[in-house]
Amino acid sequence: MLNLWLLFLICALIIIFTGTKLTRCGDIIAEKTGLGRVWIGAALMPLATSLPEITSSSGAAWINAPDLAIGNVFGSIMFNLTIIAIADFAHGPGPLLIEVSAGQILTAILGIFLCAIAALSMLLKPSFLLVGVGIDSLILIILYFLGIVVIFKYSKKTKPDDVLGVPEKNYTAYSLPLTNIKFLIAAIIIIFTAMKLAQVSNSLADLTG
Repeated sequence: MLNLWLLFLICALIIIFTGTKLTRCGDIIAEKTGLGRVWIGAALMPLATSLPEITSSSGAAWINAPDLAIGNVFGSIMFNLTIIAIADFAHGPGPLLIEVSAGQILTAILGIFLCAIAALSMLLKPSFLLVGVGIDSLILIILYFLGIVVIFKYSKKTKPDDVLGVPEKNYTAYSLPLTNIKFLIAAIIIIFTAMKLAQVSNSLADLTG
């Protein structure tokens, strides 16, 4: 069992280190493309930083461990919200949330709405399937992409100030194509590491009871 815990720790450290590199690449992409941090922060970065959850939850579902898969998702949501408090401490004097752009309210509302649908689905247990997939899952996918489109249009229309961002002049030496490649490499590393992490987690769950 000690080897499993060690492997778990190694996988976690790889994901943490790679995730920090990926975050920096995402910020550079936001600056270089002009898409802004509201949309990049709501669409591209969550997709990348959630790769461990995507792969580990999908892996858990693949090995028929639904509680591990869903527990990973909602546990991640709970911890991600706690990160707001941690980020506030790192931010320094003054509340962090009052300094973010108003566009983040759309992101928060979308997240709450999607969580509510998922919770209701677990409570009501709908059995209707479409192409072998639960109708609730399809609704979540559709609403997510519709929400991303709305956030993108809002971001391009208002172009809010990126209060917490790094000034563009700090990224003048960075190449966008090279940054895109680094972003992709980091994402691939996270995917494969997270797949291994899901297997290790399932083994630990069985051994520890």
